[in-house]
Amino acid sequence: MIGGAEIGTAILPGVGTVVGGAVGFGVGWWLADKAYDAINSDPLQSTKQARKESHDAYKAFQRQGYERDPNDPCQELRNKIAFHEQMIAARTAHDMSFPNPGWPDGKRHADVNDFDSENVTRWKKELEDCEKSCKR
Repeated sequence: MIGGAEIGTAILPGVGTVVGGAVGFGVGWWLADKAYDAINSDPLQSTKQARKESHDAYKAFQRQGYERDPNDPCQELRNKIAFHEQMIAARTAHDMSFPNPGWPDGKRHADVNDFDSENVTRWKKELEDCEKSCKR
């Protein structure tokens, strides 16, 4: 392997040796620092951060809720259905992306998803009735 001082000496003996050595030292230091970071980084830290971001986004969406529309009960049902379908999808995606050891099947939110799915099915029937009554 050729060092910076050797290259500097070949270009300009004396001063080039010093400059090349300094540049080589700087490049070597930078490469060593990057290698150290790669070797000693916590691979789980990025996963923990991604999990936290996913969870925070899901919780923020959950807190937002669905848009109420007191003037149009059919639209309110549509909003409620869409919101809960998105919540089910978000929980499922989160569970699959970040499995929890307590739920090795990846279905940590299975109970609440089942509950919401039953409600969505019921609300869809209510929506059909609502839309029929609005057409009269």
